Amino acid sequence: MLKLTNKRILENFFKKPILDTSEKEKYIPQLKELGCEKVAEGEVFSFLQQYVSQYIHEKEFRNALYDYLAKQNGALGLHDVKNLSIFPLKNEQGTEYVPYSDEIYLMPAVSETNIDIAQYQILDTSIMSASLADAILGEYIRIQTLSQEVLDAREQEQRINLIESLDGHDDSKRLEEVAKYLLDDFKKGKLNPSIIKRGLQGILKKIPMLMRSGEYRREGKFIAGHLTTRGSLLKRIVVGDEFLAFAHFLEMYPVSSIHYDNLVLIDKVSDEDIKDLSQLDNYEDIIRRLIREGYISEEQLQKFKLEFLVDTQDSFESKEEFPEECVVNYGKIQKHIKELWSKDKNRYIEKKVTRWEPEHAFEEKVYVNTMYRSKEHHGAYFCQMCGKVFPGKYIECDQIEREPVYAWKQMHLNLCLECSKDFKSMRANDDFYEKFLRNLEDLDIIISTERGFFDISMDSEKTIRFTAKHLAEVREILKRQKQEGKGRRLRRVNNKRP
Repeated sequence: MLKLTNKRILENFFKKPILDTSEKEKYIPQLKELGCEKVAEGEVFSFLQQYVSQYIHEKEFRNALYDYLAKQNGALGLHDVKNLSIFPLKNEQGTEYVPYSDEIYLMPAVSETNIDIAQYQILDTSIMSASLADAILGEYIRIQTLSQEVLDAREQEQRINLIESLDGHDDSKRLEEVAKYLLDDFKKGKLNPSIIKRGLQGILKKIPMLMRSGEYRREGKFIAGHLTTRGSLLKRIVVGDEFLAFAHFLEMYPVSSIHYDNLVLIDKVSDEDIKDLSQLDNYEDIIRRLIREGYISEEQLQKFKLEFLVDTQDSFESKEEFPEECVVNYGKIQKHIKELWSKDKNRYIEKKVTRWEPEHAFEEKVYVNTMYRSKEHHGAYFCQMCGKVFPGKYIECDQIEREPVYAWKQMHLNLCLECSKDFKSMRANDDFYEKFLRNLEDLDIIISTERGFFDISMDSEKTIRFTAKHLAEVREILKRQKQEGKGRRLRRVNNKRP
């Protein structure tokens, strides 16, 4: 049993007289013959748990305790020993005794770095030597020396936790703070070890950097390389000069290899943006997509000669060759046209048609464009007949009524070019037109908050889909027009139908 100055405490704890045999080991056999029992190890440890913190500062007790634990060879159980507050740490106030943890380190013999002791738990080897700590903990645990590798690993863990703390947050000030912290580490050479560099490359999409646009971004960052950025589009995704060396260090991709999905689109593409994009490897694919999504204007198409990149509507991918038919006998063709010319020719004559116009101009497209616009594609809209999404340039705003009475923004349809032709053809047919109007006014259609759209048929195959709100407004307008009478018409203009 370890030696303790206050013998009374021992006897009170064990409820029996205690003999100190630390300096009388030769008498132990005789004591056993007299019936003296050795205190069980479990009872010893129970005692230590209760009194070790009280007496650990007493040198005589502490040395006896360390010697006792070192000789046990694991008999007390490693878990139990680790939980004893017996490991001395250096700190500014002196020495603190704590349980074992893998956060306790040995100070290197020759300091490899300027270590801030306050940030680390350093074993006070003037009280417990490294060899004594090894003996107490057993052969499977060793207290590590605070080497540069250990410091780097600890700092890298803190660095990654800091970067990942940004997940789900878009606070620009916080992004700036973390970005500048990482840049400072890079400039100080703290990121040079290959294992640290690889760790950061693995979370490259999460690392914030300053772009040429002046904003901080995490995802979608690229190096400009030899490319210039005059417009704002590429500046949003190209790393600024302040972070350029850091970006090269992490081996980020050049902007020249990006695709359409890498762009950050906010508004219309400027002329300068188009010039910037012309430097990219995938320039044509990107421009073609921008045209399709409505980001490039008709004027820009002509100015930069981009018409060849416009997707033509209703074209088919086919390997079929263009049809050919040769001229076998040119004289025969001349004779045929001469005969046609001598007969009565079908002349074009001037015809006057009626076109309905409102007394005051208004934006007829605004209502239906807003009602049926695409949420996924900028500048694109749903066709109410076929249900497909088209760029705005392929959408017509057609008047519902054949002979409109008043100019209502609600009395229009959003139709693609093909469906617009079909609708106008059916609207000109009395049977189809009257059926369509009857279906619009059908009282069997109950408009409620439970349905968001309704399909109104024109014939057995063609239907027009309305949002519930649009249909409700159309029905109310038709109802009130009926109440006023159908005879009133606006000024007629001899031109063409709407």
